[in-house]
Amino acid sequence: MSDSLIVNIEPAKQKLEQFIEEVKRLYLTPLNEQLSNNELSKQYEARRRIINQKIKFLESYIGIIEPNNEKRLEYIQKASKSLKKKEEEEEYATVIKEK
Repeated sequence: MSDSLIVNIEPAKQKLEQFIEEVKRLYLTPLNEQLSNNELSKQYEARRRIINQKIKFLESYIGIIEPNNEKRLEYIQKASKSLKKKEEEEEYATVIKEK
């Protein structure tokens, strides 16, 4: 089961890594205040659109990764319970043999 979770999450993880690199390259220096108000408005609007696109992209990939992460945690909990039960059974068997 853990292999299928890894396979499901890997493409989203790679996209997020690419996204992070892309965000690092964003050029968001202060705008030239000597531009006309109309031009400044256009540039701010363009930046706002770019940032909103990045936010939507991030939200969509978080939506993909989050359920897989929850499944992974459930799998770990089940595996831990199973392992603990097995250890208890072995310990019980050892105690019974000693008597």
